[in-house]
Amino acid sequence: AYDMLAHTDDGSYLDLLGDSTFPYCMGFYLSSYRNRKADVATGLWPDENYSREIMQLFSIGLYELHNDGRLKTTENGELIPTYDNDGITEMARLFTGLRSNHNTRTNTLYTGRNFGKPMQVFASEHDNNLNYEEDPEDPGKPNAASPKTKVLFGQTLDPLPTPLTDAAALAEINNGLDVIANHDNEIGRAHV
Repeated sequence: AYDMLAHTDDGSYLDLLGDSTFPYCMGFYLSSYRNRKADVATGLWPDENYSREIMQLFSIGLYELHNDGRLKTTENGELIPTYDNDGITEMARLFTGLRSNHNTRTNTLYTGRNFGKPMQVFASEHDNNLNYEEDPEDPGKPNAASPKTKVLFGQTLDPLPTPLTDAAALAEINNGLDVIANHDNEIGRAHV
């Protein structure tokens, strides 16, 4: 982490979010490495650890802020959370399909580890917005009516193409990082 920060001193906050998201060591320790898309039939759901950490520790924090950095409160004096469990779940869908950037050509999420290069996207394990919710009429099967996009902090990301490509999945992750970087809490901190 120190080496990464030492080499990004002239970048933007968005660059820093990307530099924190794609290193193998961050992915391994914060569970985005080999994080798979949902499989409703088997009960597999994306790991939520990195989505929680990027929001709580690396960016917006737990509570909404005024532009001067003071905490916002409701009329009753209660703090206003920046996200809820649904927000964590939605963000977790974004950080799926990341694997080692390995020298071997393989068609699997389980390539060997490469500690020196950023993770790359493996589109077939990135959440493609097509299989996340269970069909209420046919339990265990994906809901064809499930949302075709991801929504982060009220902003709808662009729909993904079919078939999904590595480049489109990477673009979606970067779009999500942009949404985080442009959250009101981040913009407010920039003015403090």
